[in-house]
Amino acid sequence: MKQHHPTLKLTVYTVLFALLFFGLLQVALQSRGYVFVLEALGTLVLALLVFAGCLAYYKSRGERIFFVVFLLVVANLLLLRAFTGSLYVIMLLVAFIGFGMSFPRRGVCQPCCDHEGKEEPHSMVFDSPKTEEAEVKTVKREAKKEAKSEEKTEDKNGATFNPGKYMASTRGNVFHEAKCDWAKKVSKTHRLWFNSKKEAEDKNYKPHSCVN
Repeated sequence: MKQHHPTLKLTVYTVLFALLFFGLLQVALQSRGYVFVLEALGTLVLALLVFAGCLAYYKSRGERIFFVVFLLVVANLLLLRAFTGSLYVIMLLVAFIGFGMSFPRRGVCQPCCDHEGKEEPHSMVFDSPKTEEAEVKTVKREAKKEAKSEEKTEDKNGATFNPGKYMASTRGNVFHEAKCDWAKKVSKTHRLWFNSKKEAEDKNYKPHSCVN
């Protein structure tokens, strides 16, 4: 409902301006001489200002222009009262209503706030190059840590994952030569490397048939 508020308010402004211009045209047509000329020119200027205000309504300038228009209408009606003695009560009331609606208020969000609120936040639309570089560095740093962890992490028997001549699995008790097909099937995360058969046997691992 909040998103439709500016459009509803603009509709109310349109009705008020329609009533005012209808009344101003009636005043101009009933006038004679310089009053007719001034009223006709004034109505034309006000019409142009209203048109400009409608175009800029969804920006901060729209209601300010409407405020000026209503203020000029009130001033015009008061001048007519002073010079011709005629008082147009209904038009004056309509102008005061519009004057009150468009009066600038501090701390009140302009219609453009709701209109622009539909857009994505700046941080979501444009990614900072520095942020992207930081993410790439973080990924690389984590990858290096994982690689070092695989190479240096020790198992329960004290053997490390550093490459050697013989290999065993942390889940078994048999060691193989590195070129053995069974050795190739062992997951990288469970591989144990030994530089000699004695080292493997000292860790309670038995040789496979592939070990000479």
